[in-house]
Amino acid sequence: MRLWLFVVIGLLFSYGAFAQAGAVKSEADQKIDQYNSEAARLINVGKYEDATTILNQALQLKENAAAYYGLCYIHSVESQFDQAISEGEKAIQLSPGFEVAYAKLLYCYIQVGDWKNALRVGEHVRANNAKGESDDVLRTLDIDAANDTVFKIIVTLLLLGLGLWLLYSVYSRSKNAAAADTGKSTLRFSEVFLVCTATSGLSWAIFYACSQWIWSFNAPLQPSLFVESARALCYERDGIESFALYVLMFGNLAVAFIFSSLLLRLGRGKAFYYGFIICALVASWYYFYNISFFPPMLDLGDEGVSKFPLIFIFLAALSIGGYLLYNKFGIVVKCVMVLLLAYASLVAIYPAYFDDMAFILFPGIRLMRGAKIPDIYFQYDLYLSFVAVAWMKLHYSLSGFAYLAQVSFFLFFATSFFFADKFYKTRGLAVLCIIPIVILHYYAVWAPGSTFFQVAPLRLDLWIIPLFVAYRKGIQHWLVGLCLGLLILFHRNLGFIYTGAYIELLAAWFIMDLLALAAEKKMSASATGALIIKHLRASAVSLLIIVASVALCLILFKEIFSDSAVMYRQLGIGMTRISRHSFYWFVPLVLSACVIYLYRLRATLGDRYASTGLFLVLLAIGESMYFFGRSHENNMLNISGILVLALYLLFDILIFSAPEAKAKKDSNAPAKSNLLTTKNAFIALAFVPGFAAGFYYSGVITTKTEVQYSNFKEGQFIAPVPKMEVDTPAIRRITQGSPNVYFLDFSNDFNYYYYSNYVPTGYFNPLRTWIFRKDIITYMQNLLDKHYYIVASFAGNEVSFSGYIPYLNYNQSRQENKMIAIYKEDVSYLLPAGDALLHVASKDTLAPNGLDYVAPQLKNEYTIEVVLKPGTQYVANAKVFSNMSQVDPSRGFELEATEVPGQYQFAFSDGHVIISMHFPLEAGKWHCLAIAVNKETMKIYDNGKLLNGGSSGGQPVLVNDAIPITIGNNFERTHPFSGAIKETRITTGNPTEDNIIKTDQQLDAQLNGK
Repeated sequence: MRLWLFVVIGLLFSYGAFAQAGAVKSEADQKIDQYNSEAARLINVGKYEDATTILNQALQLKENAAAYYGLCYIHSVESQFDQAISEGEKAIQLSPGFEVAYAKLLYCYIQVGDWKNALRVGEHVRANNAKGESDDVLRTLDIDAANDTVFKIIVTLLLLGLGLWLLYSVYSRSKNAAAADTGKSTLRFSEVFLVCTATSGLSWAIFYACSQWIWSFNAPLQPSLFVESARALCYERDGIESFALYVLMFGNLAVAFIFSSLLLRLGRGKAFYYGFIICALVASWYYFYNISFFPPMLDLGDEGVSKFPLIFIFLAALSIGGYLLYNKFGIVVKCVMVLLLAYASLVAIYPAYFDDMAFILFPGIRLMRGAKIPDIYFQYDLYLSFVAVAWMKLHYSLSGFAYLAQVSFFLFFATSFFFADKFYKTRGLAVLCIIPIVILHYYAVWAPGSTFFQVAPLRLDLWIIPLFVAYRKGIQHWLVGLCLGLLILFHRNLGFIYTGAYIELLAAWFIMDLLALAAEKKMSASATGALIIKHLRASAVSLLIIVASVALCLILFKEIFSDSAVMYRQLGIGMTRISRHSFYWFVPLVLSACVIYLYRLRATLGDRYASTGLFLVLLAIGESMYFFGRSHENNMLNISGILVLALYLLFDILIFSAPEAKAKKDSNAPAKSNLLTTKNAFIALAFVPGFAAGFYYSGVITTKTEVQYSNFKEGQFIAPVPKMEVDTPAIRRITQGSPNVYFLDFSNDFNYYYYSNYVPTGYFNPLRTWIFRKDIITYMQNLLDKHYYIVASFAGNEVSFSGYIPYLNYNQSRQENKMIAIYKEDVSYLLPAGDALLHVASKDTLAPNGLDYVAPQLKNEYTIEVVLKPGTQYVANAKVFSNMSQVDPSRGFELEATEVPGQYQFAFSDGHVIISMHFPLEAGKWHCLAIAVNKETMKIYDNGKLLNGGSSGGQPVLVNDAIPITIGNNFERTHPFSGAIKETRITTGNPTEDNIIKTDQQLDAQLNGK
C-alpha cells in the first residue's frame, strides 16, 4: 500500500544524486538536498502540508527539478491538477531528462482532458518507454484522444445537420398557412433530443460553476491524522456533491419538462422556434464538446491481438438472431438466453477479494460472539452479515459464501431479462437490453485478478425487487411498501434511497393526475381534494408499512442512517469528485427524455407502463447516489444495470410511438415492406449499445472469458478463496493462552479471529474501518491497560510497527516465528520516576524484535540511562537501542556492540558526521549505564564509574531522526541484542555527577549483590 510513497522518496533522493553526479556540491545544494530529503520523509507519513512548506523553502534557495516534481506529485495526489501541471512543466524545463516528471505530467494532462499537451508529453514518454512500463497509459491516451476527436467531429456535423433540417422544416411549414395555424400537437424526437441535451448542458455548466463551493464542505485535515486505509481516500473530498447532483438531476428533469412544454405551446411562432432551436443547438454543442465521449474503464486489449471480430460475430448472432426469432420461437430464445446467463454468471472467473468480504464477515463474527447490533460497525448494512452468520454457523466454506455473489448476478440478470420481456412493448427488446447489461455490469467491471463482493447485485441491485412488484401489482400496492419496509430495516442506506424514490413516484404520479385535471379544465378545490383523497387511499397501506418500518428502525437501532454512512459522508472519506468528462453526464439526457415521453404519451402507453417507467427513472436517480458519492468511473459500471434498463425504456417508447410506413394513396395493392422507416431506425439504434460495449471492452471480455472457459473445462464453478495459514499455536504461546487478544493487522485480522477462535472487540472491525490514527491508538492503549495482548505479524507489516506500536505505552513483547505480541506488565521502576522523555521498565527478556517507541526529540543536553546485562554469547553490531536508520545514518543515535568482543559504543549524528564513544561492558553482569551529553562534552558511566568522556562535537549536538527508537534491536530488525534490558530512561538535561554515581551504585548493589 505504501510502495508509491517509497517510490517518491527514492526519486527525490536519486534525482538529487543524479543531478549532482560528478560535481562538488555547494552549501546551498547540500541544503536543498536536505530539504528534499526531509520533504520525502514527510510525504511518506502523509504530512503533505509540511512537505509542501519544506519544498518551497528548497525552491527559495534555488529552483530545482526535484522540488518541483515533489510539489507536482503532492498536488496530483490531492487532485489539484492545474497546479500540478504548472510544477511538472517547470521540473522538465529545468531537467529535460527527468523521466518520472514526464510520466506524472502525462497523468495530470489526461485527468484534465488536455489531449494536445497529453500527446506532446506522451511522445517523450513513448520514446523513453523501453521497458514498457507506460504501455497501458499510452494506449489509453491514444484511444481517448482519438475518441475525443472523432466524437467532436461527429457531434458537430450531427448538430449542424439536425439544426438545418429543423429550421428548414419550419420554413417549409410556414409557407402553408393551414399547417401553420394548426400549431404543434406533438414533439419530434429531434426536438426532444435538443431540449434534453440543452438542459443537460445547462446542468453541467451550473454544477461546475458552483463546484468549488460544493466541494468546500469537508474541513481540510492533515492526511497523517488518518489510518493508512483512510489516508489513501482522503486527498480528494467532494463536500456535498452527492446531494447537489441528486437535486440537480431533478432540476434537470423539471427544466427539460418545462422547456418541452414551452416548445409545444409556443412552437407555432416561427421567430420563437428559430430562436429556441438555435439556442438549444449552441447549448447542446457546448455540452457535448465539454463532456466528449470516454466510456468508463474501457479496455480494447493489447494492440494487434484484439478479439473483437470474434466478439462481434457472437454478439451479432445472439442479438440479431434472438431479436428476429423472438416472435416465432420466443420460448427457445428465452431458454437460450437463460442458459447463457447461467454460464456467464455461475462459472466463476476470479476468486473473491477477501479483504472486501471481511467487511461483511466481521460483523457476522461479532454477532456470533454475542455482540449487540448497536455495538457493531456495519459497512454494508445488516442483512448481508445476517446471511454470513447463518453461513458460518453451518460451517460452510468461505469460498461458498463468496459464490453467493455469483448466484446473485444470475438472479439479477434473469430477473432483469424477464422484467424487460414483460414490461417493454417491443417484442424481443429484452434480448438487446440484457446483452449490454451483462457486458457492462459483469465483464467490464474492474477486477484485477479478483472480484468484489460489495458490488454484487446482492448488495447494489435490490431495487429490482420493488420495481418488479410495482409492475406486477401496481405502484400503490401494499407489497411495494412491504418490500421497501424490509429494505429499510435490513439494508438501511440503500433501502431509504429506494423508499425516497418511491415517495417521489407517488408525488409525481399525483402531479401528473393534477396536470391532466388542469388540461381538461376541471381544476377546482373540490376536484383537487377528491384527487388527494383518492391517492392517499390507494397508497395508505403501503405508506403505513413504510412509516412503521422507519419507526421500528429507530426503536431497534436508535438511528435512521447507519453510523458508517454518516461518518464517511461528514469526513468525505472516499468521496471522489465527478469528472468533467464523466460518462455519467449522458445520463440526465436519457432520463429527462424518458420523463417527457412518459408524460406526453401516458394515455397511449397506459398507466401501468407509465408509472413503472417513471419508477424506473426515479430509482435510477436514487441508485446513482452510489456513483455520486464515489464518482470513480468504475462505479458507473457497478450501477449500469438500472441505467441500461432506463436507456432501453427510451428505445422502447421511441419504437412503440414511431409511425409505421405509409401506404401509397389511391392504391389497392398491398404496401411494400420499407426498411427505411423511423421505427426501424430506432430498432437499429437499440442494437448499438451491445455492439459498442463489446468493442470498448473487448480486451477485458477476452481475458475474462478465457479464464472462465478454462474454469468451466476444469469443472471449477466456485473460485476458491485463498485461505491464509494462521499460526494459532504460536499465537497461543506468545499470549500465554490468554483469550484477551487484539490483532493489529490491516489485511488479515479476520483470519486470525475466525481461524484461531478469538472474540473480536470494539466497534470498528475490521481494523481498516477505523478512520483516525489517534482513535485506534487510544483504543489499543485502553486494551493494554486491561492486560490485553496486541498481536501483529512483523513480516511485511511495517505499518503496524512504525505507525501504531511506537505510540503505545507497553513494556514487554514475545515473539515466535513471524508473530509478535506486545503487552503491559506491572513492573516497578528501578530508576527514579519523574519527568522523562521516555521511561520503559520491563522484565529481563525481550523478544528479538525489540520494543518500538516514538523517538524523543533530544536537544543539546540530554541523559540516557540503561539497565542491561549483556549475554555471554557476544554478537557484534547488536543494538541495545537505536534511532539511527541504516538507510540514512546522518541523523539519530544508538548504543551498540562493536566488532571487538566486549566493546560497545554510543554514537549520534550531528547531521554531517557520526560522533561515537567506545567503552567496555562485562558479559553476564548487570550494568547501570548513564550517558550524559551536552553541547561541550559526552560522558559515559557504568555502575557509578566514569568509563569514558570527551568532546560532543559542538552544536548542534544531535539531529533527530523521524524513525522510532527501538530498544533491543534496530528499526530494520537486523541486529537484535543478546542479553537482558530491564529499564531505559531518557531525560532532558544532565544530572550532577554525584547524583549519577549515587543512583548507579545503589542499583549495582541491588542487582549484582554488592
